[in-house]
Amino acid sequence: MVGHGDIRVVHRGGSKINSRQPVITQDSRFLLCASGECVKVFSTSTEECVHDLRGHTDAVTGVLLKPSNHLQAYSCSADGTVRLWDFTEGIHIKTYVIGYPVYSIYASAHHEGVIFVVTPHAK
Repeated sequence: MVGHGDIRVVHRGGSKINSRQPVITQDSRFLLCASGECVKVFSTSTEECVHDLRGHTDAVTGVLLKPSNHLQAYSCSADGTVRLWDFTEGIHIKTYVIGYPVYSIYASAHHEGVIFVVTPHAK
């Protein structure tokens, strides 16, 4: 943590991290932010980026904590994929190919094991 009067600058490359809503873990230990083609994982205690979750080939459009596992998160992208991550270790677990750009991702407490994705209207 940064104490009163202390100034510390931590520089990490990438694009804007405020274009999509960030996600805070239930235990408040981590902050996950979409940033360009990756998801940045920040420690809330040290304020540093602990992992860059890389693998998407286009902009990350959403981040969602996996409802059934508090150590995993989904990311979706305009590259037409949804990726599952162990964000605490920075490990890619699985890629789901949707085939269309994915604009956002959601989960419902009433639909266990199901995620919902928003894609463009097919012509």
